[in-house]
Amino acid sequence: LQTPRSVIERYCSEHDLNPVFDESNEDKAYLRNRIRLELIPYLETCNPQILSSLAKMAGILESDEEYINDSMFHLWREALLEQGTGYLIFSSNAFKECHPALLRRLLRNVFTTLRPEARDLDFSSVEQARHFISEPSNHNELNWCSEIMIFKYLKTKIIFHINPDFLEDLWPQISINDSEGIPLLEHNALNNHWEIRFE
Repeated sequence: LQTPRSVIERYCSEHDLNPVFDESNEDKAYLRNRIRLELIPYLETCNPQILSSLAKMAGILESDEEYINDSMFHLWREALLEQGTGYLIFSSNAFKECHPALLRRLLRNVFTTLRPEARDLDFSSVEQARHFISEPSNHNELNWCSEIMIFKYLKTKIIFHINPDFLEDLWPQISINDSEGIPLLEHNALNNHWEIRFE
């Protein structure tokens, strides 16, 4: 955007450079070509300075993007309590006064962290998760997207996970038969080396 084609062509001519011409660049079946060949020329009839205006806006957006990303990673480091294979645990307190733009960016980073192979996240999915985290709800779990679950734990933690089995490794649980009730033995062994002793 900063350098118009005419300047590039003049530079090539002055330095005896012969750029390769890609015929597909003239094919209007591609959206990028229709924008360049049809939309921009039309916009120039409305505003002859449209290219310079777009270039200025791109520069502003670039600096805004850098600021939001830096702020998001600061929030990430501040709020992240634990990270493991297939899960992330955040302190919910860090999200209470979080600006919507910042939370949206963090949610996108959560998505790419847990599902690096997945395609980009759409806006409606981001908003669904943002509202679930930010607003009171009668439910503490959300089946988000790409098999990512969001779980509110005791109003203090926000958990993102793709494997529910990991919860048994984080907090002790007793496997019992419902008909037998909870055993109250002197020594009760739980999972992941946890135990309850009555003295």
